Amino acid sequence: MNGNRVHGKQERGLRVLHVMNAFAGGAARSTFELARGLEDFGVESWFLGSEDSTNLSMVVARAGQVERVRSTKLYWWNSKIRSAWWKRPVHELLQAFTTCLGARGLWEIRRLHEEVGFDLIHTNTGVTPEGALAASSLSLPHIWHVREELGPGTLYPLGIWQKSAAKVFAQSAAVIANSSFSESAFQKCFPGVDTTRIPNGLQLSHFAEAFEGRPSWQERVKKGLRVSLVGHLSARMKGHDEFLVIADKMSGLFPKWKFQIFGSRAPTDPYAVEVVRSATGLVDLMGQATPEALFRESDVLLVLNPSESFGRVAVEAMAAGVMVVGADGGGIAEILNDRQSGFLVTPHDVEAYVECLASLPALGEKGQRILDNAKARAHESYALKRCAGAVHACYQKVLS
Repeated sequence: MNGNRVHGKQERGLRVLHVMNAFAGGAARSTFELARGLEDFGVESWFLGSEDSTNLSMVVARAGQVERVRSTKLYWWNSKIRSAWWKRPVHELLQAFTTCLGARGLWEIRRLHEEVGFDLIHTNTGVTPEGALAASSLSLPHIWHVREELGPGTLYPLGIWQKSAAKVFAQSAAVIANSSFSESAFQKCFPGVDTTRIPNGLQLSHFAEAFEGRPSWQERVKKGLRVSLVGHLSARMKGHDEFLVIADKMSGLFPKWKFQIFGSRAPTDPYAVEVVRSATGLVDLMGQATPEALFRESDVLLVLNPSESFGRVAVEAMAAGVMVVGADGGGIAEILNDRQSGFLVTPHDVEAYVECLASLPALGEKGQRILDNAKARAHESYALKRCAGAVHACYQKVLS
């Protein structure tokens, strides 16, 4: 099989099915952008994801073609540790019933393959097994793309599926990790399974206008900095509670500064309800916004989660001329060069964050140099073409 295989009477490009655990979130955006980057290498992409993950019209807009997006119920084999312990068996039974223990996804992939004729299947998550199982039954090469921190003690422990997952991962043609952080966690969980590290690639050209037209760092400091956190209000790992404490402490030191959270609300989630209550009069809740819109309204981005497997929002902020202050852990620690392209802070140390933020006005011209360094690093290290080229090379290797 190769990129010039004849289908009917006409040559066509390599055809790839991307299996996704959701159509929303940073991993989904990275997958859709990867597919766009792969177009330059003659790769045609189709997408299969969970039908209840987001509005399908938004997904079609991201993917570009309605006929290439399919949805179904997919089985998530990670333990449901973010639910109350007594709810987990109920969630598991409900999921097993609605997905027919993954059979629904397998049937949909087989049906789509009969219609399209794929050359390989690329699963863009470590928590849904259908892509790998379908590839095996169809005698197609399969690639895992691990975009999460998997394993015991993480947000994605595999629990009773650990041994089964090890066998399935080992049988795949290749395993890609999106950072050394996710790669390290994977290798601890599945020793002996080879991995290839390919950082996510981002389409950053559309941030150029926002960056070039911005006031200098010194001018923004004089006006009063706008400090932002990005994360759905129910996403506990994003650190909304820490952000609120930081904002409270900073308000007395810099009353002109504005603290704001970008992310959709969850009216029935207890954590989200408490965030809304505590934010009143202290932090502005801006709702969901496009990256371009939120970075136009931001001067500083706080990334408080030390377990981000990559840190897409940080790279986007760097490209848009926003100062990034992040937790010294996970993918963020790989993206930022401390005090060169941003600032790394001890995770969960509120006083350390306050001290770091309070030091920003005194940076002067160095602040602008840091922003310039950050922009250069974002474009050099995380360009979409670079990532897509590496993934395409992986495709060629497994197909040969």
